[in-house]
Amino acid sequence: MSQNRLKNMRSVILSILGILIIIVAFSLSKSIANSNPPSRKEASKVVKDVYFLEVKNNAFYLRERAPGVSVEEIKVATEGTLIIEGDIPEMIL
Repeated sequence: MSQNRLKNMRSVILSILGILIIIVAFSLSKSIANSNPPSRKEASKVVKDVYFLEVKNNAFYLRERAPGVSVEEIKVATEGTLIIEGDIPEMIL
């Protein structure tokens, strides 16, 4: 495969993953906004193909990212409060 074609495929894949991140983040932010008292069990960790988030204090804490995916790409694609503390390591796949 040519380098140009590989770059185009990477762009398409990242676009699709970005859309999936938006959908998941939107669903989680609605869930957090509409959450009941602590007796209701909520997800505390979210693992996807492109990131690992920890959910606490009504915010998403970015803990790891997929190889080749930048923190900036995740920030742009995420709705809700995304907390980024320090350098975010790449996932080991």
